[in-house]
Amino acid sequence: MKLQKLLLIALVASTLAVPAQMGQKAQSAELTNQNVGFIDVNYIVNNSKETQALKQKQDTLTVELQKFGITEKEKMMNSKTSLNKEDMEKELIKKVSLKKDDLEKQYRDNFIAVQQKIKTAVATVEKQKHIDLVFTKDSLVSGGVDITKDVIDVLDSTK
Repeated sequence: MKLQKLLLIALVASTLAVPAQMGQKAQSAELTNQNVGFIDVNYIVNNSKETQALKQKQDTLTVELQKFGITEKEKMMNSKTSLNKEDMEKELIKKVSLKKDDLEKQYRDNFIAVQQKIKTAVATVEKQKHIDLVFTKDSLVSGGVDITKDVIDVLDSTK
């Protein structure tokens, strides 16, 4: 669910930026002559192999962090150090926090890569279908061509 929200926010922001970037293009042509497409971000997140792989990586990283915490706790409990319980807990929290930061960075890097692949897939479909503007499904009241499945096809074929 967190992944869906992040992808939705990122894609909405980037999609809404497209019309602003294309301001000159939109001003020079009549809006009625524009071919408008839209994507269903939730559908992409739930059905794309690329986003499913990202979810799986996130789950793997979460399990890895849990195992790391358990292993480190066991090591500390079995060690013959002069640290008291409070110091041992502080040390454990520090180690787990560092590991968590590392895994979160890995996830962010993976997330950014998938987000870029989605943007590239949208741009590819946009060119193929001669679409001038692409919005998210939720940002349109009516009209537009649904290019969601085409985007998934391109996204999943670029592995």
